[in-house]
Amino acid sequence: MFGKFSKNYSKSDFIIINERTVSKRLETSDARLEAKKTSLAHKLSLKSGLFYVPKVFGFDRWTNTIEFERIDDYCTFGQIMAGDHDENELIYKAGNALGFIHTNFHLPDDLKRSCGSDNELNTDDCVYLHGDFNTINVGFSKDMNSIVILDWASAPVIGSSVTVGPRYLDIASFLRSLVMHQANFKSSLVHFCQRANTFLNGYEDQTRERLNRLHLGDYLLKVSRLHLNRIFETHSLIKAGYWAGVELIAQKNFKKQINNWSQPNPDSTGMAA
Repeated sequence: MFGKFSKNYSKSDFIIINERTVSKRLETSDARLEAKKTSLAHKLSLKSGLFYVPKVFGFDRWTNTIEFERIDDYCTFGQIMAGDHDENELIYKAGNALGFIHTNFHLPDDLKRSCGSDNELNTDDCVYLHGDFNTINVGFSKDMNSIVILDWASAPVIGSSVTVGPRYLDIASFLRSLVMHQANFKSSLVHFCQRANTFLNGYEDQTRERLNRLHLGDYLLKVSRLHLNRIFETHSLIKAGYWAGVELIAQKNFKKQINNWSQPNPDSTGMAA
């Protein structure tokens, strides 16, 4: 099943699915960054007990190839939400895991790379980022009975080598993917409010701090606009037009949720800690 997700990587990536490992070759110098970042994230995952990050078995700096542990029964959150599953507990746990990552994940100084000022994003409340936290890279392994988090390479929406940025970037990326990465787009719009609040409850229960919902709403729209700007760079004109329309519909739904957040005592339907 793991092999299905090779399509999520960029065209410069080359994925080989082996019996026990996954080999990923990058055409850029970001391979060293991904290998080191994933190795540190793996160690953190073992300490946390909240999630698991596949182990890095090796890195060949001459070919920019990383060899990862293979998780045979990895299932994306998108697949889980498309099936007959009660996804609320897993969404809550995903928020809890991200809260732990933002509180405890650290990189050495030579890997600290901040986002610039030309991408609409403020540089306040910065943490070490996952960078591409969404319902494809966050999944579940039934055999391990654990959330699994993949692809610690980059923050593609703002620059491939960014490792430090506002916590709201990871959070907004996941919230956007609750709509944009789902098989049933209409259903994802209907369930977005409940799923978003469940995720945010998990995050806040871990960090013990309440997020600024209006600030988050601003980031959610900014992340959506950044993806919208990239659509015509990565798709043919016909596909770009289609996905741009879908993104704009999603933005309308996000604005409704932001309006709900602006009301006093917004309804929160997440799980209890």
